Amino acid sequence: MNHRNTRQKQIIMEALKGADHPTATELCEIVQAENPGISRATVFRDLSLFAEEGSVQKVTLSDGEARFDANIKPHAHAKCVCCGRIYDVFEDKVSFMLGEEDLGGFEIYSATIEFSVKCPACIAAEKALIS
Repeated sequence: MNHRNTRQKQIIMEALKGADHPTATELCEIVQAENPGISRATVFRDLSLFAEEGSVQKVTLSDGEARFDANIKPHAHAKCVCCGRIYDVFEDKVSFMLGEEDLGGFEIYSATIEFSVKCPACIAAEKALIS
């Protein structure tokens, strides 16, 4: 299906590219802060369309909320247990987990991998409190 690339869609995509794995609601708030004329329904509809077309990834992590990622290259995610920030972990770091091993005849099309981590910023903040 061919959809028009409207100015609103461009604004929504640019906001997503500048955001850190937002939920649809979070992205809506970002978009509307700069563009109050873009409705919540438009943001939600366009995000769903982008995900269906494969131009963004819809990612559901262990918190259960659907998040959106403009990076569509194969990668895993790491979520900091302290601050909640989500980081991309690219294939070269986890390829050993998705290697060429025999999986009983299955062909892998996708995998969802989430690491629970403490990020460098939280580790540094914790060390600063201790010192």
